[in-house]
Amino acid sequence: MKIGVGPQLFDRPETVHVTLHEVPAEPPVRAQRAFEAALRINPGYTDASLNLAVLYNDTGKYQAARDTYRQALDHSGAVPGQLDRFVKGKLANMYADVGDVWLSAGMYPEAVAEYERALQLCPTFVDIRAKLAAAHRDSGQRDRAIAEYEEIIRQNPGYVPARLSLGLALQAGGRREEAVRQWTAVLEISPGNRSAEMYLKLAAAGADERRA
Repeated sequence: MKIGVGPQLFDRPETVHVTLHEVPAEPPVRAQRAFEAALRINPGYTDASLNLAVLYNDTGKYQAARDTYRQALDHSGAVPGQLDRFVKGKLANMYADVGDVWLSAGMYPEAVAEYERALQLCPTFVDIRAKLAAAHRDSGQRDRAIAEYEEIIRQNPGYVPARLSLGLALQAGGRREEAVRQWTAVLEISPGNRSAEMYLKLAAAGADERRA
């Protein structure tokens, strides 16, 4: 579907891209009715509002598009000319998706750049920060990885994947006692966590071998 050039519907091109990505592959009239029905049920459904605004714009209903878009901004707490929380989150996830592609190809600097772009928009998205930490780790930047994992735990002490990965990074750096503390904390948060139990056993076995 191609977006029509309406009279200044969107103040930022990113908004157009993000909302269009969500429009289902259906005839415009059916999609429009579906979004309108969703908004009758929940007028605060920002996703539906943004998608509906794009459809209105695409079919030449420019005033309706502008009104619907501004309603979405009102519900999200944003003002015209600024990215609202919903759009920021969408863009952050898009950047992270691109980072995933770079990471899978072993292009670590490019992956890191995309994850950092995402975190500039949404610095509290700990899952994206975990991807950034993993990219640093896999590229041999252990200290940077540790710093990112520690930031995740500062933001969300109960985020188990970060504690597990931080423990591994610390262990690899010869900081066994700190690693053990992380895995022990995991068992307090998630009793019976198999990964934490295994890492603790391996750490204990390694310590026994050094003493032998």
